[in-house]
Amino acid sequence: MSDPSSPPPIGSVRFGRGLSILTERFDPYKESLVLHAVSGRERHLERLRAAVEECRSNRPFRPSDVVESLREVREATALVVERVLEWRKGLVRPEPFDVGGVNYMLKVVKDVDGLRGLPTADLFGFELGMRNPFCMPTRPRKAVREVLRERRRKQAAMRRSGGGGTTTRDHTRPQPDANGQLVMPRNKDDVEAIEPDRELGAAMKAFARVDDAERARLRSLEAVLREEEDRCGPKGKAER
Repeated sequence: MSDPSSPPPIGSVRFGRGLSILTERFDPYKESLVLHAVSGRERHLERLRAAVEECRSNRPFRPSDVVESLREVREATALVVERVLEWRKGLVRPEPFDVGGVNYMLKVVKDVDGLRGLPTADLFGFELGMRNPFCMPTRPRKAVREVLRERRRKQAAMRRSGGGGTTTRDHTRPQPDANGQLVMPRNKDDVEAIEPDRELGAAMKAFARVDDAERARLRSLEAVLREEEDRCGPKGKAER
């Protein structure tokens, strides 16, 4: 009879679905680290979604919350990928880490796709683009830059001429309420880029300034996610 306290022989364990996955060299501590990272990332995602909803509505919002939440999601996503890679070191092959029956490495690729509708170009001067799991800011597309340039040219002309309506300086910029929080105009065409205050300026610098070492780290993790898509995504499954 085999010793129940000893690890099972390699190749004798079937993989199951769910949060707890037995491995050939099962390490519950490493699995707990992954789950802790996943939980933290989900909390940051909820905060980001709440900030985005406030930004999209006509309710007061703090622009720095959006930018800071994007940075937090980026770091939390990187941590999840790194901990899954560490968890996999005890496996014969790179098994998926399932959370609620879903491969979490595939989930992180799509989680922030919905942010493409956020007017980041109008508000902050950058876009998030498509398939951007690490929320890296990108230069607005040429067509977007031209639209913004023309809109601001017209707004500047209206200010110089003293025109009224919703195109005056007092109404084109998101306006602070009694608590100092900004309120977005209902008409997106009336939005002019925010002039960063100290808080927003600091958040934007922390978000946009990625040094060479961090950029190399994120590129490496992005390559891991692409491999995961090729192996476990719809295309990879169709080819097997």
